[in-house]
Amino acid sequence: MLLLDILFSLLSIFAAFSIKYFYNFNRNEKKLVNIIFVFHTIVCIAATPILFEGGDAYGYWMIPKIMNWQEILYLVQSNLNPTVIINLINYFPSNALGLSFPTGMFMYSFFGLWGFVFILLTVKHLVGDLTVFKKSKVFGVNVYPLIFLLPNMHFWSVGIGKDTLLFFAVSLFIYSVLNIKKRFLGLIVASTIAFFIRPHMLLFLVASFALAYLLSSKTPLYQKIILTGVSLALFIPLLNVVLEFAKIEELSLENFMEFSARRATSLSVAGSGIDLSGLPYPLKVLTFLFRPLFFDAHNFFAYLVSFENLIQIFLLVFFLKNRFLTLLKFSPVIIRACFLFYIIGALAFAPIMSNLGIIIREKNMIMPAFLIFILISVYYKHLRKLNDLKIRENIVDFHHPDP
Repeated sequence: MLLLDILFSLLSIFAAFSIKYFYNFNRNEKKLVNIIFVFHTIVCIAATPILFEGGDAYGYWMIPKIMNWQEILYLVQSNLNPTVIINLINYFPSNALGLSFPTGMFMYSFFGLWGFVFILLTVKHLVGDLTVFKKSKVFGVNVYPLIFLLPNMHFWSVGIGKDTLLFFAVSLFIYSVLNIKKRFLGLIVASTIAFFIRPHMLLFLVASFALAYLLSSKTPLYQKIILTGVSLALFIPLLNVVLEFAKIEELSLENFMEFSARRATSLSVAGSGIDLSGLPYPLKVLTFLFRPLFFDAHNFFAYLVSFENLIQIFLLVFFLKNRFLTLLKFSPVIIRACFLFYIIGALAFAPIMSNLGIIIREKNMIMPAFLIFILISVYYKHLRKLNDLKIRENIVDFHHPDP
């Protein structure tokens, strides 16, 4: 099987390298995609021996390898859940083709990179040219291309399993909403992946975009009425699926609190478990968004994540200081939707997460939205500086006319 491993690994790497040619990137933007590709591939290579030592990624690839097709079908028919879905997806490459774990990593890494490409395409649609960020700074620091190279985002989008597929699905969903008529198939693919792997994430996406359109002053009243009906038609069945997924029999505050406590307890058993029971809710949200920090770190990876979380704190502070309410009010609907998705995800996950390892994985699901609205905020600041400069130049010209 060594020949097949080499073949599929090279095909995956080549597909990841070539994907930029299938979209309307200019020459300089293709260089940016190349930088992201190189970094993403390096992270994949570095993550392979780490994830091979054990954990979900290893199990997702090796368990289907020792199962037969009848066993997979029985699980699908009797106990369909996200893990079974991943086993079903991996059965053909892992078992039928006999591909190795490293080859599987390269294959999943391609989808993770594709997710980053959809983020870039979304931002490009809004700003016109991605290289405008070369001239943009956050607190005096150039953000290009470093903002696209946050290591934890890449680490959890190269591994075999749910995290990479969901990162891809969220990015594709946001990109597809920009032009539903042309990208309806992409919207269906993204929604299907999210529905079967993490139905609550699809619920958050639908709720975020519905709220963003309903809150928009540019959306006509009749469209708001139609959107409300469609949203309810999607929301209620999705909510039932999420409640069943979470094993909550009835929607009530008491049942939700019981689920949160049960889930937090089950996630605190690992070495990175933390006690959130005594923290007020706002601190739980901040813990989900920005921990681990350096005082939590106990190994190199934790220090690396802490550094990235510190960067995210600075980015969010920049966003909040940069007239964010004005930005959300006058920016395209998709920016409000991304911001709402980020907030809804944080508010929903905060009370049930008590393991830092799980937190950094779950948070990666909302990071595509975070990156998009942060980049638009950076662009907004850049435009304001340009406008201020033009105003000053006009004043100078007025007082000192050419001879």
